[in-house]
Amino acid sequence: MSDHPKKPHYLPAQPYLALNRAVGIVDRELDTLGTFLVGSVLERPDFRDVDVRTIMADEVYDRLFPGGESGTDSDAFWSLLCTAIGGYLSQATGLPIDFQIQRMTEANLLHRGLRNAISSAGGRYYPGELPSFARARGKAVVP
Repeated sequence: MSDHPKKPHYLPAQPYLALNRAVGIVDRELDTLGTFLVGSVLERPDFRDVDVRTIMADEVYDRLFPGGESGTDSDAFWSLLCTAIGGYLSQATGLPIDFQIQRMTEANLLHRGLRNAISSAGGRYYPGELPSFARARGKAVVP
């Protein structure tokens, strides 16, 4: 077993910071509860793509995607919006992004894995490394 603590994710520093900056517009303009890293990027360094999920309150999601059933116009709009935002995030970060918007109830019931919140406010520090003020003589200071 390794003496090293598990990393919060396996993204390189610059793409991680770029992703945090890029999701700010998504969170501001779509009235979200937050945007999160999920999936293999939280578990291992050999991830295939970066799963990013934005969660909306049920009533906000239902207003934006009325009906929301597979094969409906609402489903087509959801697909278009997710593809467009995923393309924007990929372009902004250079990462292969798999982006989806999720309704809060379904996200909590069906997807119980790890979530790592990302936001424009959270991109000031790279959690893969401790900033200098949190280190003392080469050893991490734990509050």
